[in-house]
Amino acid sequence: MKCHYCNKNMKPGKIWQDRYALKWVPSERRFQFGGGIRLTSIIEDYPFMEAYYCDNCKILISKLKE
Repeated sequence: MKCHYCNKNMKPGKIWQDRYALKWVPSERRFQFGGGIRLTSIIEDYPFMEAYYCDNCKILISKLKE
């Protein structure tokens, strides 16, 4: 995959969860509970999310599961 910012090749990889499911929460929320988008699951078979990393821009890009 090419980086959307600098057009260089990105490295494929995974972001692994540790003890809790990963969740994206908007910046304006003070707490992580009661909203957001769950990215991984602690009870299903995907304790990670696939992502691409750009060494040049220090950017991670990932597509959410449907």
